[in-house]
Amino acid sequence: MSSINSFDILKICGLAIVSIIVLTVVKQLKNEFVLVTRLAVTAVFITIIITLCIPIYNYIAKLTESVAISQYVTLILKGTGIAIIVKVCSDICHDMGEDSVASYVESIGKLTLLIMSIPLIEEILSVIKELIK
Repeated sequence: MSSINSFDILKICGLAIVSIIVLTVVKQLKNEFVLVTRLAVTAVFITIIITLCIPIYNYIAKLTESVAISQYVTLILKGTGIAIIVKVCSDICHDMGEDSVASYVESIGKLTLLIMSIPLIEEILSVIKELIK
């Protein structure tokens, strides 16, 4: 599994600072292009996040392909992915001044995670029932 090194982190932080500078300049010169610029910056960082997550997913999938708990690991990975997507979307909504939409997205994300976890909750309750008997 490849890992990110400190130089990569410095490049990502540099990209973030340059992005902020570009956004500030665009806001001062042509305020109507700020939304498009923010979306472009967001797309770049989402691409970086996905690129970093792929090796992690592949590594975990390789470890769990023959293990009986692979369904639980898959559930955890899907839940983590949903949480990241909801967080990014919510932050974008907050940045655009749409706090109520951000709250709706967060609520829907939480409900989605709860619904996804129902089979796991049922399995835990089933094990508890067996242990009580």
